[in-house]
Amino acid sequence: REAPFDPGFRCRKATVDLRAVILDLEGVWFDHGLHGTQNALRESFLSRGVELSEDETRLVEGDPHPMDATGKVGLLRDLCQKTEDRMREAAQGATDLALPNVTAPAWVVPSLIQTFDSEYVKTVRTSKPIQNATETLKSLKEAGLKIAVIADCNEEALEGFKLRAEYFGEGFLPDAFLSTRETSPKAPQPWLVFHLMHRLGVYPATSVVRVSSTASGIEEGLNAGCWTVGVARTSRLVSERADADIDGSISKQLSDRIKTVYEQLYRAGAHFVIDGIWQLPKVLNELAVYQRYSVLQLRAL
Repeated sequence: REAPFDPGFRCRKATVDLRAVILDLEGVWFDHGLHGTQNALRESFLSRGVELSEDETRLVEGDPHPMDATGKVGLLRDLCQKTEDRMREAAQGATDLALPNVTAPAWVVPSLIQTFDSEYVKTVRTSKPIQNATETLKSLKEAGLKIAVIADCNEEALEGFKLRAEYFGEGFLPDAFLSTRETSPKAPQPWLVFHLMHRLGVYPATSVVRVSSTASGIEEGLNAGCWTVGVARTSRLVSERADADIDGSISKQLSDRIKTVYEQLYRAGAHFVIDGIWQLPKVLNELAVYQRYSVLQLRAL
């Protein structure tokens, strides 16, 4: 019996080999603990006379907004609302900072964004890859996987990251970079992933692994139909020292933070959660075995 429609071009395999890895730039490849973002947040508020604590910059969760391409505006807005009283107190006597009660965030955020962008670009100039991250990406590329990076920053900062990546990688660069400002809306909607899949020339989504240190990044991968791997230890929510030895011992406080992030990423739907990208090859090997086992199961039906 003929099919009622022409199926056209499609992937006919129930499972396919892994072809690409799409990962976050911050917290997965560069900037262990996202201290660059945290420092830029602190400097932004210091310019308004407000000193932020480590927990305030570590735990802040910005509300998503269609016009907030990088997610940083949401962080600034959230912190502005939480520190409104302190900001008002610091602004006493300064006529240009007379803040209305209701519109304080809207009044202050635009200038905070300018300061943040300026300070963030400064941190990029001294940023370093996470320990063993570049070596891991090199090995994956040599194994035949395509590598793409999503950068949650503006174009100027991304160019700085590219220069740092090429320097530390001795010429190595991923197959594609994409700033969140180039395609919108951003995570958890899947358009950035689809954009990179098109740029890399890979399909279907089940051949792609999305690696992220955030719940929204995991949701983005799931919405695109990808395998997802969460990264806990090098995330902002853990905020371990940027120069920490990944093979060294860690304090109970950090251990508890890591455990909490593991739980959050699994709750977001991650298929796997790891400490850092240096553990990704092991996960990909396990996933490849699972893929082959699934084919055997299907053939047995």
